[in-house]
Amino acid sequence: MGKRRKKKKINFEESWLGVFIETVLFFAAYILLMMLPGVIVRPALFFLVSVYIIYHDNSGIRKKLVKKLPKKFPWYKSWARPEKFEDHRIEVYKTCTFFCLLLSWGVPYIGFLFTTGAVVFPVLTIVRYIRNSDRISFSEDKQGGFTSVVITVLVSGFLFFIWGADNHRYNQLFWVMWGAISLTFIIPFFIFSKEYKRKILVAAGYIFCVSFFWFGALCVINIDFDFSVAEEYRVRVVDKHSSSGKAEMYYVTVKPWDGKYGDEDIEVSIDEYKQAEEGDIVTVVQRNGLLRMKWYYLEFR
Repeated sequence: MGKRRKKKKINFEESWLGVFIETVLFFAAYILLMMLPGVIVRPALFFLVSVYIIYHDNSGIRKKLVKKLPKKFPWYKSWARPEKFEDHRIEVYKTCTFFCLLLSWGVPYIGFLFTTGAVVFPVLTIVRYIRNSDRISFSEDKQGGFTSVVITVLVSGFLFFIWGADNHRYNQLFWVMWGAISLTFIIPFFIFSKEYKRKILVAAGYIFCVSFFWFGALCVINIDFDFSVAEEYRVRVVDKHSSSGKAEMYYVTVKPWDGKYGDEDIEVSIDEYKQAEEGDIVTVVQRNGLLRMKWYYLEFR
């Protein structure tokens, strides 16, 4: 009889159960923070997400910080775990992407500078994967989790979509640019990558991630790099509602403006949602957008 193959041991934090518990605790902390006064929420959430990013870092930042921690520090072994990666530069791009996303949200007025980084680093990740697909994997890794390539592209695309997809008037230029840019990154994948030939689902996953990323990225670029003069319209609130799901969204329905034919749902913050009442007169602020795709938001005065 041959030797019995020894099953590879997976650390708890790398298992699906570990990731699930960690995610639940993260969102529980997020919900608790949202109950605090507004002046405390933003810096506290900024700190929480920064710690979360560093904890999952494999680019060398976590390793350097751990050296400065005493060994009696809680969860020291977990923080001091060895770095695991297929490509070190991909890990650097991933960490830089996450910090750029965080700073674009947390730093007002110059957020567009960090938005640039949040777009550039995932693009560099995609390019490096295509050029080195013989040794960098896009599909699930050996531990059963997502690879850094997928995480970098998908997380940034997801956040871009949440931040920018609503409250837009999509035009033909947007759809043409979205299709053209997506194809620019999809066609080289089929030319140079061999991984999809071994796993056909890799092709579908890659196409989805790239297309989803560029949809959200173009929306955010249209907003963050728009320095046009704002147009203001006074409109009446007719309704409000929220959507349930993993991320609850809040909407205020207002009367049409600027040639629109029907009532419009506009995404607002939870505080604005609580403030809005049927019959209130509010201000719609509308801008032209960098891509000539008008976008708008409400102001309560």
